[in-house]
Amino acid sequence: MEVQESGQAIVIIPTDAEVQDGPSLQNIRNHLYQLVDAGRHEMIVDFHKVHYLLASAAIALLISLQKRLRMAGGTLVLRNMNSHVRDLFRVTRLDSLFDIRPNPPGKK
Repeated sequence: MEVQESGQAIVIIPTDAEVQDGPSLQNIRNHLYQLVDAGRHEMIVDFHKVHYLLASAAIALLISLQKRLRMAGGTLVLRNMNSHVRDLFRVTRLDSLFDIRPNPPGKK
Protein backbone atom coordinates (compact mmCIF):
# COMPACT_ATOMS: atom_id res chain seq x y z
CA MET A 1 0.00 0.00 0.00
CA GLU A 2 1.26 3.39 -0.92
CA VAL A 3 0.34 6.39 1.19
CA GLN A 4 0.77 9.85 -0.34
CA GLU A 5 -0.22 13.36 0.62
CA SER A 6 -2.35 15.50 -1.69
CA GLY A 7 -3.03 18.86 -0.12
CA GLN A 8 -4.95 18.19 3.10
CA ALA A 9 -5.86 14.65 2.06
CA ILE A 10 -4.09 11.35 2.50
CA VAL A 11 -4.19 9.21 -0.66
CA ILE A 12 -4.13 5.45 -0.07
CA ILE A 13 -3.22 3.23 -3.03
CA PRO A 14 -3.84 -0.46 -2.26
CA THR A 15 -2.91 -3.40 -4.51
CA ASP A 16 -4.85 -6.51 -5.52
CA ALA A 17 -2.93 -8.68 -3.06
CA GLU A 18 -3.63 -6.33 -0.16
CA VAL A 19 -7.39 -6.18 -0.70
CA GLN A 20 -7.60 -9.99 -0.73
CA ASP A 21 -5.35 -10.79 2.25
CA GLY A 22 -6.67 -10.75 5.83
CA PRO A 23 -3.37 -10.00 7.63
CA SER A 24 -2.53 -7.23 5.15
CA LEU A 25 -5.97 -5.70 5.67
CA GLN A 26 -5.47 -5.77 9.45
CA ASN A 27 -2.18 -3.87 9.07
CA ILE A 28 -3.78 -1.38 6.68
CA ARG A 29 -6.69 -0.84 9.09
CA ASN A 30 -4.32 -0.20 11.99
CA HIS A 31 -2.26 2.26 9.94
CA LEU A 32 -5.31 4.16 8.68
CA TYR A 33 -6.87 4.34 12.14
CA GLN A 34 -3.59 5.77 13.47
CA LEU A 35 -3.75 8.46 10.79
CA VAL A 36 -7.34 9.33 11.76
CA ASP A 37 -6.38 9.42 15.44
CA ALA A 38 -3.48 11.74 14.54
CA GLY A 39 -5.93 14.22 13.01
CA ARG A 40 -5.81 13.21 9.34
CA HIS A 41 -9.52 13.31 8.50
CA GLU A 42 -9.50 13.63 4.69
CA MET A 43 -8.74 10.35 2.93
CA ILE A 44 -8.88 9.16 -0.66
CA VAL A 45 -8.60 5.51 -1.64
CA ASP A 46 -7.33 5.26 -5.20
CA PHE A 47 -8.14 1.88 -6.75
CA HIS A 48 -6.00 2.14 -9.89
CA LYS A 49 -3.86 -0.84 -8.74
CA VAL A 50 -6.88 -2.98 -7.83
CA HIS A 51 -8.12 -5.07 -10.74
CA TYR A 52 -10.15 -7.75 -8.98
CA LEU A 53 -13.19 -7.75 -6.73
CA LEU A 54 -12.52 -6.90 -3.12
CA ALA A 55 -12.71 -9.43 -0.32
CA SER A 56 -15.54 -8.93 2.15
CA ALA A 57 -12.97 -7.96 4.78
CA ALA A 58 -11.78 -5.11 2.54
CA ILE A 59 -15.33 -3.84 2.15
CA ALA A 60 -15.82 -4.05 5.92
CA LEU A 61 -12.61 -2.06 6.38
CA LEU A 62 -13.88 0.69 4.06
CA ILE A 63 -17.21 0.85 5.89
CA SER A 64 -15.55 1.08 9.32
CA LEU A 65 -13.06 3.69 8.06
CA GLN A 66 -15.93 5.71 6.62
CA LYS A 67 -17.73 5.65 9.99
CA ARG A 68 -14.59 6.59 11.90
CA LEU A 69 -13.84 9.50 9.59
CA ARG A 70 -17.41 10.79 9.74
CA MET A 71 -17.34 10.68 13.55
CA ALA A 72 -14.17 12.79 13.39
CA GLY A 73 -15.80 15.23 10.95
CA GLY A 74 -13.80 13.96 7.99
CA THR A 75 -14.44 12.45 4.59
CA LEU A 76 -13.54 9.36 2.60
CA VAL A 77 -13.47 9.41 -1.21
CA LEU A 78 -13.09 6.29 -3.36
CA ARG A 79 -11.75 6.91 -6.85
CA ASN A 80 -10.41 5.32 -10.00
CA MET A 81 -12.28 2.00 -9.81
CA ASN A 82 -12.31 -0.27 -12.82
CA SER A 83 -15.67 -1.54 -14.06
CA HIS A 84 -15.48 -4.82 -12.08
CA VAL A 85 -14.88 -3.11 -8.75
CA ARG A 86 -17.40 -0.36 -9.53
CA ASP A 87 -20.03 -3.01 -10.40
CA LEU A 88 -19.47 -4.68 -7.03
CA PHE A 89 -20.26 -1.41 -5.27
CA ARG A 90 -23.28 -0.81 -7.50
CA VAL A 91 -24.77 -4.33 -7.12
CA THR A 92 -24.32 -4.30 -3.33
CA ARG A 93 -25.64 -0.71 -3.23
CA LEU A 94 -22.51 0.42 -1.46
CA ASP A 95 -22.25 3.15 -4.08
CA SER A 96 -24.94 4.97 -2.11
CA LEU A 97 -22.81 4.82 1.06
CA PHE A 98 -19.54 6.08 -0.41
CA ASP A 99 -18.42 9.13 -2.35
CA ILE A 100 -17.14 7.36 -5.50
CA ARG A 101 -15.42 9.47 -8.12
CA PRO A 102 -13.63 8.86 -11.40
CA ASN A 103 -9.91 9.38 -11.71
CA PRO A 104 -8.88 13.04 -11.57
CA PRO A 105 -7.98 14.54 -14.97
CA GLY A 106 -4.36 14.02 -15.96
CA LYS A 107 -3.82 11.16 -13.53
CA LYS A 108 -3.40 7.50 -14.28
